[in-house]
Amino acid sequence: MKVNFAPNTINGFGKTYIDKVKVRTTGGGTADVNFVEYHPGDKNDKKQLAYLKIAWGEHQSFIKDIYNEFVFSTKIPNNKHHFYGLENATDRVLAIAEITDKNKGFSKKYTYIDYVQTAPNEQYSPARPGRYRGLGETLISKIVQRAKDENKDCVKLTSVNDDFWNSSGLFKDCDIFAKIFLTDNKRLSKDDYDKYISYVDSKKTSDNITEIYL
Repeated sequence: MKVNFAPNTINGFGKTYIDKVKVRTTGGGTADVNFVEYHPGDKNDKKQLAYLKIAWGEHQSFIKDIYNEFVFSTKIPNNKHHFYGLENATDRVLAIAEITDKNKGFSKKYTYIDYVQTAPNEQYSPARPGRYRGLGETLISKIVQRAKDENKDCVKLTSVNDDFWNSSGLFKDCDIFAKIFLTDNKRLSKDDYDKYISYVDSKKTSDNITEIYL
């Protein structure tokens, strides 16, 4: 399925509604959430991310970096940074990610995942299960879908949570130099895009799941 990334703003905000996606709930079912894009330079989107920086910041270090990059990217000519999120029906942000479109040489184009952050009250643990499960991997699957639709050669990232990225068996280690310098040390090949999307989707119907959460 090819997702339409054309603008479709919702609820008076500058953010773009892209797609509706199902996520798992802690009760064993699924719920619909919105996959959206936030736009640097839009005052409403900036206000929403500024709120996350305050509300999440004490518990989640990445949201500070995401917000700072969101503000700074308005000053970059030909900005290639993009900010995506999952929200519920009342615009509450459940997970957010920053990606960058990059080139390697003249012909290789890839998507780099800078940060992925889940809302602190939705990070699953037995003591505090929250309402949703698998928000991080669901958001990543939509980013992978975007890379597929735009014919990117791969998706790369610098992992700070190998257990999470290794859990699908599809994100592979990059070369030894990347691992030494802790840059671009995980890679999903374009040949595995559909496999990752199917992996995430299959967990929404599976009754026997081993979880490693972002």
